[in-house]
Amino acid sequence: MKSKLLATVFLVGGIIACAPAHAAGGLRIGFVDMRQVILESKAGKEHQAQMERLIKERQGPLNVEKEKLQAMRASFLKERLTLTNTQKATKQKQFQAELEKYQEMAGEAQNALRAKDNEYMQQSIGAIKAVIAKVARKDRLNLVFEKTQLMVLYSDPGMDITQQVMQMYNATDTPVTK
Repeated sequence: MKSKLLATVFLVGGIIACAPAHAAGGLRIGFVDMRQVILESKAGKEHQAQMERLIKERQGPLNVEKEKLQAMRASFLKERLTLTNTQKATKQKQFQAELEKYQEMAGEAQNALRAKDNEYMQQSIGAIKAVIAKVARKDRLNLVFEKTQLMVLYSDPGMDITQQVMQMYNATDTPVTK
């Protein structure tokens, strides 16, 4: 953590020292909280609603399988004293097969959700970077940093362009992946 902070300090210090062309006008730096834009923008809220709908869709069949497993387990526990060893082995194999089916369904659902989320992130980051470039040119910023990744310990609130970026991003018709 200290090395990251030191690297940031040296990076900013090096940029300032190596920027004589900007010395007359001063080096102008801005910060954007990408996480905030991604989550709180109009597209981010739509994506979150889509993800919640997908989770509910996937949860129904998983709940059916889970209830089936619970019923099989309860039945086995109730009957286990009256079953032969062969019957017990058969029931355990059936239970294991159902458990594997449930785990496979859960894994597929998780992978589908992760893929959907990754698709949104890739699409959003590209669009947000384009908006950041517009805001930076408009405000004549020389550099724009991602606020949370640089471990910024202090910044003038006027340097934070997150709200401007989010407003411009919300104004675009960036489609949320379907």
